[in-house]
Order: sequence, then structure tokens, then C-alpha cells
Amino acid sequence: YAPEPRQVAYFDGEMGAEELQDRIRRMMKTHHVTDKVLINNLFIYTPDLFKTQINLTTVEGQAHVNRFMDRCDVEIAIMDNLSTLAGGIDENSTKKFQPVQDWMVERRSVGKSIGMVNHSNKSGAQRGTSKYEDVLNVSINLRRPKDDDESLMFKGARFELHFEKTRGK
Repeated sequence: YAPEPRQVAYFDGEMGAEELQDRIRRMMKTHHVTDKVLINNLFIYTPDLFKTQINLTTVEGQAHVNRFMDRCDVEIAIMDNLSTLAGGIDENSTKKFQPVQDWMVERRSVGKSIGMVNHSNKSGAQRGTSKYEDVLNVSINLRRPKDDDESLMFKGARFELHFEKTRGK
């Protein structure tokens, strides 16, 4: 529940623009969201459309995201996903992730919220170093329910939310 609409930027480093547009159209139809609500509140960044791949480990990549956020006047940015938008780093290296963490703290200091999507490893925990969570207020792990019947062809998305970290809540 959101008490009022917020300006959100969604940075996708993985999907193609056409697939992303199709997915958004399907979600709009399912949740009865109007074009007007979306156009006024959601700003999409995908390398297919902007011809620039973002790398959050670099000053240039961070500045590019900051300019997009400022131009769209957004309060929240969703980075999907850490592996593609902070590419080229050893995911288990705390030192290599430090520039991204510093940038996230800087963004928070100017009233911007950053959400990071990270893939899970083979055991179901997050991929990479636990340092990814150091400055986060909340960390959520999506898990398949134990009673999930994989034999059903289509049943929609089913998952459990597991709060791994909740600061101040």
C-alpha cells in the first residue's frame, strides 16, 4: 500500500525494450492501471532505448543514473538487477562493491530511495557478498512455497516473502 503515488524510475539492465513493454502492458491490464497513472509516475530506462549500458561501479554510470533521476524528478529508483547494472565486478568482493554502496548512501542523503534486485544463488540466498545489504533498510528474499506443485502448467506467480533484514521496523 502506498498512501500516495510516487515518481519511480525503473532501470532494467537485462530485458529487451520490447519484452519489458509487453510485461508492463500485461501488468497494467491485470491490475487495472490506467495509462495516465503510469505515464505520470513511472519512468523506464533500458539500454535498448537509451543506447547506453549503465555500470554503477563507475562514477560515469552513477552520474548517468543521477541525471536521469533528476530529469524525471523521481524519488525512488529500482535497479534491476545488480549483476547487470554493476557488471564486471567479482560478486564476492566487498572492495569492488564499495563504490556502489557509497553511491547508494549519497542518494539517500539527498532524499532518494534505491531498490536493488539481486539474483539468488543455487542455495536460494542472494548471490555475492553480504556487503550488498549493509546500507539497506530492508532486504526481502522471495522463495517458492514448500507446497508449490511444479506439475501445474500455469498458476501465476506464487512465492513467499521472507524479510532478511528490516531496519527500524
